[in-house]
Amino acid sequence: MDLVGRRHALSAVAEVLEAGSGALVAEGPAGIGKSRLLQEAAGLARARGMTVAYARATELDRVAPLSTLLRALARLGTPT
Repeated sequence: MDLVGRRHALSAVAEVLEAGSGALVAEGPAGIGKSRLLQEAAGLARARGMTVAYARATELDRVAPLSTLLRALARLGTPT
């Protein structure tokens, strides 16, 4: 599936990936394609051999802001 109208956003993703480190965060109203854009970004990162962590924020995360990040890192498991 192609991303329509996302050339600028994908260019920004490519810049982060070229740098070799960093984080991507997408925010905005529901239904504008954030999840789809991040799926594409994750695929591009994995194709470059990068590790991808992800989590979806919930309303409860407002009281513990780092819990979203901790869930994303927990999905990666323990390094060996």
